[in-house]
Amino acid sequence: MVLFRLGAARGILATPRTFARSNRDNAATILIEARSPWRRCRQLEEANRELTRRVHDLLGIYDVLLAINSSREVDAIFDLIAQSLVAMVGADSCMTFLCDAGTHKLGRQLGLGILQETTADSEIQESQLSAHVIRSKSPVEVEDTGSEDNLDCEILIRRGLRAFMALPLRTREKTIGLLIVGFAQPHTFDERERGIIKLIAEQSALAIENFGLMENVERQGKELRLAWDQMVQYAHDLRHEYDAERQRSAQLHKAYLSAIKVLAAAVEARDPYTGGHIERVTTYCVAIARELGWDDKRIAQVEMGAALHDIGKIGVEDAILRKPSKLTMDEYRQMKAHPEIAARMLEGIDFLEPVIPYVLYHQERYDGMGYPYGLSGEEIPIEGRLVAVADGFDAMTSDRPYRASMSPEEAIAELRRCAGNQFDPQIVDAFTRAWAAAKSS
Repeated sequence: MVLFRLGAARGILATPRTFARSNRDNAATILIEARSPWRRCRQLEEANRELTRRVHDLLGIYDVLLAINSSREVDAIFDLIAQSLVAMVGADSCMTFLCDAGTHKLGRQLGLGILQETTADSEIQESQLSAHVIRSKSPVEVEDTGSEDNLDCEILIRRGLRAFMALPLRTREKTIGLLIVGFAQPHTFDERERGIIKLIAEQSALAIENFGLMENVERQGKELRLAWDQMVQYAHDLRHEYDAERQRSAQLHKAYLSAIKVLAAAVEARDPYTGGHIERVTTYCVAIARELGWDDKRIAQVEMGAALHDIGKIGVEDAILRKPSKLTMDEYRQMKAHPEIAARMLEGIDFLEPVIPYVLYHQERYDGMGYPYGLSGEEIPIEGRLVAVADGFDAMTSDRPYRASMSPEEAIAELRRCAGNQFDPQIVDAFTRAWAAAKSS
């Protein structure tokens, strides 16, 4: 009989007795079942390592964005960008060029690493590479400059770069500069590196025009770190106390949700008109899900998805979030980007990927007139349709500078009136039943 320990064979147990086939089968079944907890432990350890790496990335990005948006000097912003990107993606250099406001050509240059010595590098400023990135408004990646015949790569080879990503720095419809992140050896950019570089570039570009992003974030950052420490402790306990797996799993989920709510609150704190919005929408979403008969595992995802549904507003300017009057077309376009910003933030985080439909599709309308994709009917994932009803009800029952709030009864009547146009009729019915049940209890 083969003996296993931690999922691997450790020896063979031999006995002089001859067992019946049924006994042998039973013994084999017992051994297989005995291995399952060890496999589960190993899977939990692997998941925790991945979670730790992902959260460290998020905290690193969070710290960078906090520092960027608290800075009052453009040079300091780009010095911070360079140091952060070199450290976070393991690059050998980072260079930024800012467009001259008068000529719209690349002018000022700041950097760190290999390219830092070339402080007035007109070759790069006037190269095909720079022109292509600025003109196309799209990133360019080269894994090995030695095998690339186009884009003036020999310019970068002479400066010691063998791989790079070059991308435009844009705020709304305007390109304000160019960012180059380079490696001294051939390098293939993975999704993690792309995500970090693009997110920091996007937010840094916005910070140049608006230094007022993310007020009160220092306090929220401390709370986020405290929640993260609790989550790590719970994960550590879970690995070493397998007999208490269910209890620890519940605590771990609570810690996840706590961290998520703190991060969501950091965004909500920037909008004076949405106090308590996250908590209320989460409560409504859970009530709808229970009315639809969803199981506990799915309801746990509802809690996280509802709490994160507006997290993409971290990429929207304060002036737009706080504007008491109607938004301009440009402002509305920026506001409409928040679902896709949220989805990009959550991509690649294993335990959050299932909640992406809640954040990406909650602004779609049942009649196809919503955003970001203009989906209609059941083309819209049910998670998005669910949040849309809860979000709509809370918006109608909350005061705004331009209108007074409705009563709950008036808001429910409006939901019914818009069922089949703006909202999914099935979700509206479920919400109405849940509201009536809560009111009568």
